[in-house]
Amino acid sequence: MAEKIIVNFTVIRNIDSISVKKFTLYNSGNEDIPFFKWKLYFYDVGFVGFNSFPYPRGLPVDNSELLIFHEAGNLYSLQPTDQFVPFIHRGDTLEVVYDTYGPHVSKYYSFPNWFVSCEGCVPRVLKCTVGEGLEFVGNFSKREQLKRSQDDLMKPFTAQDRFKRYNLRERERERERERERETERETDRQTG
Repeated sequence: MAEKIIVNFTVIRNIDSISVKKFTLYNSGNEDIPFFKWKLYFYDVGFVGFNSFPYPRGLPVDNSELLIFHEAGNLYSLQPTDQFVPFIHRGDTLEVVYDTYGPHVSKYYSFPNWFVSCEGCVPRVLKCTVGEGLEFVGNFSKREQLKRSQDDLMKPFTAQDRFKRYNLRERERERERERERETERETDRQTG
């Protein structure tokens, strides 16, 4: 399962301290994944299911047979109920939509190395989530993804904005170095 499942994570929107998020699980393998009591572990900086906490029997995900559990801190797990379809067929996609307390406005609010485990199994990291590159996290390009609330005045920098700001700072540093060299030359002339 760890090699076959492809995760795609995205933030749908942030609204007044609530972030609505989605991840999809796609079976990219050539075979169906049979039913077993698996648990998919993931991290989230937000407080998942804050309106229902604590949820010892799990937090239902939409109208599916999946439940989210709070494990500890920012660690959560997703697991099927007994009514879950017996297979994740090859080419099938499961969609998990949930909300958290707290905005999620950057790819770098996400954590890598999601892992799957089951009773009697050795936990395995999902191959598509390995490393700090966060390739499984979608882009943040829409206003509702980039703003913390309706009233958020912060305007994210574009690549062009960052380039201009870097060049302005670099030019100011060069002017400062030139003033220092001029001061040194003047000092040398006076002492020389």
